[in-house]
Amino acid sequence: MFRLRVQNSFSAAHSLRNYNGDCAKLHGHNWRVEIVVAKDSVDDIGISIDFKKAKQILKALVDELDHEHLNDLEDFKEMNATAENLSKYMYDRLSPNFSELGAKLEKVIIWETDNNRLEYSEV
Repeated sequence: MFRLRVQNSFSAAHSLRNYNGDCAKLHGHNWRVEIVVAKDSVDDIGISIDFKKAKQILKALVDELDHEHLNDLEDFKEMNATAENLSKYMYDRLSPNFSELGAKLEKVIIWETDNNRLEYSEV
């Protein structure tokens, strides 16, 4: 199995509804995102998934989130924009793109800070 990893980052604000603490207030993060994509074969020239294509797929979604107030996005109007929910949201949005390439998005890893990260996978 070949596993490709690419990263990107974006800046976005959020606030946690019904949270007892400072994170209930509007605040921002410089989020870092890493995706892990798996494929069990390579093409005629020996590439499983083109890094360029994987970076384009991730960048398209990151560009939608960059400099947004996440709570204002339709998917987060009622659901809290937690790292957990954001990672699953990104997984659900990205997964079909890799399926079309005959690959499997295995994992989305999100860092809220340099020291705090969360991973989402369906496994």
